[in-house]
Amino acid sequence: MFRHVSPLSLFACLAFGCAAGGPSGFHDAAAPGDSSVTDSGAADSSAIDSGATDSAVTDSGDLDSGPADSGPADSGPADSGTSDSGSADTGVVDSGTADTGVVDSGEDAGTFSITLDGTVTDAEWTGAVVAHDTIATDWGVGLNHLDTLRAAVVGEQLYLAIEGQMEVTNGMIAYVDAHLGAAGGISDMNTLTDTTGNLDNAVSSTLVAPAAFKADFAFGTRVMSHSGFGFDDAFGWRDIASNIADFAWISSADAPGVCSANACETRIPLTTLGAVSGSSLGVFVRLGNAMGNDFSNQSLPEDSPTAPTTIGTWLEVPVP
Repeated sequence: MFRHVSPLSLFACLAFGCAAGGPSGFHDAAAPGDSSVTDSGAADSSAIDSGATDSAVTDSGDLDSGPADSGPADSGPADSGTSDSGSADTGVVDSGTADTGVVDSGEDAGTFSITLDGTVTDAEWTGAVVAHDTIATDWGVGLNHLDTLRAAVVGEQLYLAIEGQMEVTNGMIAYVDAHLGAAGGISDMNTLTDTTGNLDNAVSSTLVAPAAFKADFAFGTRVMSHSGFGFDDAFGWRDIASNIADFAWISSADAPGVCSANACETRIPLTTLGAVSGSSLGVFVRLGNAMGNDFSNQSLPEDSPTAPTTIGTWLEVPVP
């Protein structure tokens, strides 16, 4: 509690000075009312300024250096943790799956650079679904063999790459189910009866797939080191489900493809296939003779080498 100081006493103290502990109680360094409570004491340096209010809880304590500033809100989980450097920024969303992974550096930076030239590289086909056959061919090493199948949906196109070699008496055929699990399509290729044309004759084969796989289209070639041109008798895409006795040919202008001596690359619009966003495509490859009634022991994906005409597995390709 502050003492009452009369105007006369105040004037005397200002003019001549007051003794320590005098009745005015206005000394700076000694009296509790000034230096203790108001200036350096509880009210200024303690609770309000340096203590709980300013330097403690409010300024340097909980709110500034503690939980609100350096803790969870600023440097903690919200900034450097989950949202910024963690899952959202550096983790899953930014540097992880969405940015550096599948979406940005994978399908975006990889498969968008595919060139249909018959030369297949891992870098060019980054992000593709891949299948191999590691079984040795029984149709002649360096003559007739299947090595690798790659498939990818890029933009509004399905891309395929088949690595292998083939003699001119044979055919390399990929069968495509445009919508796995949907009705329509052909499971028993014995029902295909279009034998007019080099490729069509090889596509009408003795292959049999389970009911889960129903082929709608086929891509193939009867000759390597070849580029598709227009409606090609020996190369390209065929709609095999619309008319099983007379396949519809897809022009190479709409579905181009190129084969080198040891690989074929092609693409076809998803709209041509009738593929549905959110579903999956199915693809398998066989190497057979020109009549489609005899096959090598190899398959893509790798299947039973002792029963190559029975389809047991295929490559699934998601449609975004």
